[in-house]
Amino acid sequence: MAFDRFTLFVNRGAIQDSFQAYMGKLPQKYSIYSNPCLLFYMSPLQRKKVMNLNISLLDGYKFDEANMEEDAKVITDTWIHAGPHELEQTKLKLKYCPSVLVRHGADAVGFEISSPFGTQNHLFVLEEHRRKGIGSAVEMKLAQECIGIGNIPLKFVELWNEAAVDRTNRDVSWTRNNNANGKPLITDTIHYVAQ
Repeated sequence: MAFDRFTLFVNRGAIQDSFQAYMGKLPQKYSIYSNPCLLFYMSPLQRKKVMNLNISLLDGYKFDEANMEEDAKVITDTWIHAGPHELEQTKLKLKYCPSVLVRHGADAVGFEISSPFGTQNHLFVLEEHRRKGIGSAVEMKLAQECIGIGNIPLKFVELWNEAAVDRTNRDVSWTRNNNANGKPLITDTIHYVAQ
């Protein structure tokens, strides 16, 4: 069975090498795009502290439910990894998975959604509303929602996004996934697109 496109999440090493070798033997050929990331999670103590946070926003901003039509489009249009049929996937995530949205007036200005397998992703604040604490508030509010339903907050941070890597490494609410020697485990998000 051939696919037009799909994504694989895998730690670098033998499994990835074996899968690449297997893919090279298939009659369908794929272009491969690698997006290496660090995985961060919240420990039990971090989760407890996050659940005790009183999260607030500046005047004029409010947490709100996402509108399936209008907000789903804004969320999808701002995601750099959006692919074909992404709008439908975003709507399903908003319907069935925890998500957080902030409005300024009627406009969605900050948001983060979670995936069906539990990772928090696509934390985004519109540029004119940045540096007001919205991103941190959205991320911690979503973590509270995830914890509230029994999930452990997880997020991937792309290595190319050095500012986000540095910020998350310093954030006391997150723990980086490391190997036994304390070195970060790199997880590749590998996108396969049929040629």
